[in-house]
Amino acid sequence: SYAVNIPFNDDYYIFLGSVINFLDAHTLKEKFDIFFSQHNEHRPALARAASIACYYLKGKVDFNLLIYFGNLGLIGLAAVLYMLSESRKDRLLYLVPASFVLFHPQHWENTQWAASSIQVFCGIAFSLLSIHMAANKGRKYLTLSVVFAIAATFTHAMGLFVLPVCLLVVVYQRRHRDALPWLLLMAMVLIFYFTGYERPGHHPVIWDALFVNPGNTVRYFFALLGAPVAVTGKASLIYALGVASLSAMVFLTARKYYARNVRIYSALIFIFIVAVVITLSRSGFGVEQAFSSRYRMIPLLIAALECIAVMELLGAEKARRYFPILLVLTLLFNIGAFLTETKYMKMHRAGLVRGALEYKINGTVPVSEEDREFVKSIIVRAKELGIYDFPDSEKLKKWAEQ
Repeated sequence: SYAVNIPFNDDYYIFLGSVINFLDAHTLKEKFDIFFSQHNEHRPALARAASIACYYLKGKVDFNLLIYFGNLGLIGLAAVLYMLSESRKDRLLYLVPASFVLFHPQHWENTQWAASSIQVFCGIAFSLLSIHMAANKGRKYLTLSVVFAIAATFTHAMGLFVLPVCLLVVVYQRRHRDALPWLLLMAMVLIFYFTGYERPGHHPVIWDALFVNPGNTVRYFFALLGAPVAVTGKASLIYALGVASLSAMVFLTARKYYARNVRIYSALIFIFIVAVVITLSRSGFGVEQAFSSRYRMIPLLIAALECIAVMELLGAEKARRYFPILLVLTLLFNIGAFLTETKYMKMHRAGLVRGALEYKINGTVPVSEEDREFVKSIIVRAKELGIYDFPDSEKLKKWAEQ
């Protein structure tokens, strides 16, 4: 309800810029290269395909439609969690608390920002689907696992890390014949992905995170894991949750939970790897950046997966006994998230409307100063081609008054 048809940050590059370049391209190779060109660390082919499809379906780029499409990935993720659960009889028993952990505005940027919603929600859903398929025996499932792994990789860079996780699943199950195709796939994807790859110059250097400021890196990691309680403002509580989250993973490993449900365990391994990569690539921005809502999906998903894992370890009888307690705790968390985070969604909407109105009035582009000239050229070109234009001033003023 807070979404508006106004681009935000990377939306200008990934959506408007891609459609412009696609229409200006003269050859099939040029069009193909647009889908897989690098943006920051990513090669967001799915987001670009969505914007181009949106243009051909509606005659313009509609950011509301793209946001709705991206949020379908969150619904798909809930369905994947249902598939990952071992118990067929008590799946809903595990899924309801997990849903309360995931469905709320703590990760509001992902739900309100077109680029982030498609990349994060769909990227995670594809990754976990790949793990689920990899754990099933048979060529059909192996093929589907490969397809979803490739889809994840070219939705969000985190998809690169599902490849080795799926390989570990196959090796753990002693399916050595299936391991070779995964090795070949990894090699081909990595070669394709990193050919011509350039490290984003404005991002921190991983070497510094490892060897120059390791203390800051460790703090960032546990702050990221504990970010769901960042609203309290209490560092001790944030770090305590971070330590508890990692301790739960150690506990599951010690109890050999992977032997019981390799899918959930492998999904946890994957998400923890993503958390480590975020830490190494972003900790240079400062620990406070770990609390960004667009990264909140990572610790929340870890919590949801660990809830399912612990309930499965307890067994059906004990799980039913403790279910009311877990349900109340997760419901209270969910309600608290809505009470404390909804205001940020309103502020985000107001900021987009105010920025678009300023552009209409004085031509000031609503992005950082170093990007303004380039983004302005995208806005002007998009309007010329009929791809997109900001809503009219009267509509923006009406939205601003709401």
